[in-house]
Amino acid sequence: MRELRNKRDLSIRELAKLIERSPSMISEIEAGNRFPSEDMMGVLSRALRCTVDDLRQHDWRPRKREVNELVANNPDLGWVFRTVVDKAREGVPPRDLKEWLDQMPKDFKAKEESLEPNRRSLRSREGASSE
Repeated sequence: MRELRNKRDLSIRELAKLIERSPSMISEIEAGNRFPSEDMMGVLSRALRCTVDDLRQHDWRPRKREVNELVANNPDLGWVFRTVVDKAREGVPPRDLKEWLDQMPKDFKAKEESLEPNRRSLRSREGASSE
């Protein structure tokens, strides 16, 4: 929602005044601490001159769910997501993050290939100990 508000060049206070709500409510919605009702989504969409679907496209909640599922299935992804967040907080520009992410599949492939002999050795030891 923040992106849509910024496109309209509205401050939190200006948007709050437009929809007759408190600035703290707008801030909590943008921070993901509060989720607007369907009626409020309509009010917000009119104030931001967009559709309710546009607002939903900017909702991070489904992505958060997807990220949690991905990390649960592959803990290495947790490291990747945390690293991206840490780098972004350090001020690394999005362009540099994208370049790093684009390079990552090559790095992972090389890492996987370098670990394969150890995995084969571990599997053979596990097989020998279970016999």
